[in-house]
Amino acid sequence: MTRKILLSSIKTVCFFILFQNLMFAQTKIGVSIEFIGYNAQIENNFLDQTRSTESSLDYDVCLSVPITFGIGGDISFSLRPGFVFGSLYQGPDIGLIGIYDLSSDVYLCAGINEHLNTYLSGGHSKHGKSVSIPYAVLGLGYKLSNSISTEMQINYSLNYADYGYWRRPTEYSSTYDSYYKTRWMIKLNFSYTWEL
Repeated sequence: MTRKILLSSIKTVCFFILFQNLMFAQTKIGVSIEFIGYNAQIENNFLDQTRSTESSLDYDVCLSVPITFGIGGDISFSLRPGFVFGSLYQGPDIGLIGIYDLSSDVYLCAGINEHLNTYLSGGHSKHGKSVSIPYAVLGLGYKLSNSISTEMQINYSLNYADYGYWRRPTEYSSTYDSYYKTRWMIKLNFSYTWEL
């Protein structure tokens, strides 16, 4: 019992210190558009138990609202809630990105991004699946001005889950199932931010 109270007290104090530091930190909020390119791996399962794979390059767009907290020196953290607009790969996104300024214009970023793919019917038995896909993020950014920046990220999937499904017809009045996954994606981001 005493241990639980002690751990709870430590958590409360740590949260209070972190919250107080974030409240007095240099805080920015903004709008961002991300152009996403990724390699869709498509696994085809035929009725005769044979399988084949194919891949295609797909592109989507994400709109987000980055909230960035400067916590001292060259280090800041950015919380980036957003929404990906796509065909099978679509849904809310949230990222937590650490930023380290290499100079006044160039910065490194690393963190985690969680994509919550939503069920979406695309007609003809094609739909997005409801699944959570976490990504490790590594990127490089450039500040064009005090308010405008651009960023290039590589996102690597940590669970390689199916995000889409399509029951396709064949030329022999039969069907086969296709499952969509992605291992990596590249994001090109343009942001406009202002201080709170």
